[in-house]
Amino acid sequence: MLTVILGITTTIFAIGWFVQRVNFYTALYYIAWYKLPAPEKDQWDYCQKQVIRKFLGIKDQTGL
Repeated sequence: MLTVILGITTTIFAIGWFVQRVNFYTALYYIAWYKLPAPEKDQWDYCQKQVIRKFLGIKDQTGL
């Protein structure tokens, strides 16, 4: 019984991981395809902070 539950949860997480990877590589391909410039260090740091805030559920002024 526990093996079945473990198999089901593993499958669910594997599908979520796959979808996340596809979305990530789609964004990278889009950036490369349009030859967008790489962000500056301060832009990268700002975006990284905003993503971490979004993961942690912290609200900010931008509303994104």
